[in-house]
Amino acid sequence: MTTLMNKLIEMGLQLGKSHTEHEFRQSIESTTDLLSADIYSILVFDSNETGTDGEGIDNLPRSYNPDDLGLGAEKRDPVVQHCRVNSSPIVWGQSTYVDADFPSMWEHIAPFGLRQGVSLALHVEKHRHLYLGFMWDRRKPLSQSEQVKAKLALQTLAVFAEPTAFRLWHPAQRSGMLSTECGLSPRERECLYWVSRGMTDDLIGRLLKISARTVRKHVDNSVLKLSAANRTEAAVTATRLGLLADGGIES
Repeated sequence: MTTLMNKLIEMGLQLGKSHTEHEFRQSIESTTDLLSADIYSILVFDSNETGTDGEGIDNLPRSYNPDDLGLGAEKRDPVVQHCRVNSSPIVWGQSTYVDADFPSMWEHIAPFGLRQGVSLALHVEKHRHLYLGFMWDRRKPLSQSEQVKAKLALQTLAVFAEPTAFRLWHPAQRSGMLSTECGLSPRERECLYWVSRGMTDDLIGRLLKISARTVRKHVDNSVLKLSAANRTEAAVTATRLGLLADGGIES
């Protein structure tokens, strides 16, 4: 498990450095290969007063069109409904749709290679969402160890994929202005972003190529500038103010 985690972190670090959609896709494909999966799908959504703006990448067959499922299918899809209200991965297959009394949907998607999969949705902010999924085109169910491996991959990859995807497809402008007003430096904002994602100082230092001691210094400075009681409150405050909307990753 330690070896797998190290591989996933390395892949995540590489993903976080992506400056183009092509580089982003290559990193996702590497994870797909690690899991021996057949299909991947990543979507980012930014909802606002004018509607929902979404982008993403996948290697779904060109002939696959979710609209062919018919009006209202999304509301009955058990995987979609899980992802709407949860941030935990869901392992799904034919039985998932049978149990939801919607076997016809699985019968529709299975011929496209979507026989089973593991999906995860991150609801980072009220109007900001990320969906990730890996699918397998095989009849034999995923083993318990394969399920654990896929869940771990999704949860680890999501930490890096979310800010990178929004940086590529939804460049933030407002956060940069607010961080200047609050006096946060770009590096302080970067460190605080990863704190908000539950990362340790050692791992943040590894990601940013600085020492853990320097990370703590940047975070402590952020706590003071935001008049917060501790790093957790600083991260929550910065998120609510929109200071971390682009992940704080410098291009």
